[in-house]
Amino acid sequence: MAVLQISKVQVRRGLQQDLPQLSGGEFGWSVDTRQLYIGNGLISEGAPSEGVTEILSTQSDLLGQLNNYVYRGHEAGYEAGYEPQTGTDLSHPSARLFQNKLDDVINIRDFGAVGDNSTDDTAAINRAITEVYYSSRIAGYARIRRAIIFPAGEYLITGNIIKIPAWCRLIGDGINSTIIKQQDSSQECLFKFADSAYQVDGSLGSGGATLPSNTRIENMTLWNNTDKDGVVVDSANNIVFSNVYFKGSLSSPTGTGSYAGVRIKSSTATSYNISFLNCRWTNQRHAVVSDSASYGVYFDSCYFSNMYKGIKLGESSSSTATAPRGYRITNCVFDSIANRAIDCYNYVIGINSFGNHFVDVGTNFTGTPVSTVINFVSGTVNSIGDLFDRTAAQLLTYPNIGFTSSTPVAILTANVGLTVGTATIGTGGQVTLLDNQAVATSTGITLPTACVVNYSITRGVHKAYGTLHYTNNGSGPQWTDNYNSSDNLVGVVLSVNSSSILTYITSGSGVAATFKYNINSFS
Repeated sequence: MAVLQISKVQVRRGLQQDLPQLSGGEFGWSVDTRQLYIGNGLISEGAPSEGVTEILSTQSDLLGQLNNYVYRGHEAGYEAGYEPQTGTDLSHPSARLFQNKLDDVINIRDFGAVGDNSTDDTAAINRAITEVYYSSRIAGYARIRRAIIFPAGEYLITGNIIKIPAWCRLIGDGINSTIIKQQDSSQECLFKFADSAYQVDGSLGSGGATLPSNTRIENMTLWNNTDKDGVVVDSANNIVFSNVYFKGSLSSPTGTGSYAGVRIKSSTATSYNISFLNCRWTNQRHAVVSDSASYGVYFDSCYFSNMYKGIKLGESSSSTATAPRGYRITNCVFDSIANRAIDCYNYVIGINSFGNHFVDVGTNFTGTPVSTVINFVSGTVNSIGDLFDRTAAQLLTYPNIGFTSSTPVAILTANVGLTVGTATIGTGGQVTLLDNQAVATSTGITLPTACVVNYSITRGVHKAYGTLHYTNNGSGPQWTDNYNSSDNLVGVVLSVNSSSILTYITSGSGVAATFKYNINSFS
């Protein structure tokens, strides 16, 4: 039979706070929360418990009701029935609400960021960082200080900057996968470090706020698409940038202006213990600039390219107390740097360059040197095991490393040797002297204008050990050769030609000679 009319069904209703005990099978409607309940009935009637049960609707907190998440580990290889023990015993596993489980990971999209290279994500990113790391509701509560995940995407910033407070940790999906991009040229930078009260610059630490510290940013590109600073690290300590690409907007950077991919400042406290691991910089005037007291700054396995200068330190420092010190640059590559790769001004001390490779540096992108590769002015600076790609002809114009005569500098390179201050102790070398050379023949060794050559010659069973002193004051080469030989049968005569090349004549003994040497000089 067709249904002609549905009778009106009335249920108990009222505010959530006034919901009474419902009889078994009786409905109750909470008008303010739009939730529907049914009475359980009495235990004497067979109900497992008295009270009410919510009937699921679109307004129900489903995740809040699911409290049976248990780690099983099936994806990790545990078989059913052999799961790891998570509770006091296998029969009583540790169960959690699904909501709490999902809250283990903070995703920037949970706060409204989109990352579609179209939406302005500034407010969403600042809101997420504020709520997680700064909100006064959780001041001092360590459990809330968790990483914010930035899934792959291009997040646009306009009309503001992103402040990075203490304990902040941002993790992306990788360089050129997660991109945070500043588009507003009216803003001073993209990221700026702040204290726990979100104060910056001269107010850092005011009112007892915690200075920027214990911060880590990794696996993302930070792109300032305007000619301004990328990241300003100020009065900060214990900071790590790992696998971060600091990208600028300049295709042909020049020395005009002092903007940098990273600027290290010490407005209210000295910045220290800052690490850059496997990072890269391109398309900027400078990679890193610091004119403030800062120390313990480390660069390892980084790449610098297409910029005017690489690392510039202490240009406006007025004393050792206000200058950067204790920077270490290791295992890095500098290429397409118009001017110096590492430029240290007065009062900068304790700068160490170890095992770096300097490709096209200091040629203003033309191949013709216009500056040294590294510049040291103040004391206690070292270049150990660095590789320079400059040719001998280029070195006649500018040396690889520039320093003043008063600079206590140590430079160790494979093809030159150890330079300490103005003294160079040359690397040991070896060449073969051909038999029966009746006229002066080049060894291929070019001598400095004033030097001492220590050498040994071995020719079969005959040996000689000597020292050749050489000078050339512009009027031609002059040298004296003093040697000792047990039998005077080596049959080698050394000389220097007008091009300062060490030459030799050998007798016809039928045996070539091995010539081992090192060259010592003063700059």
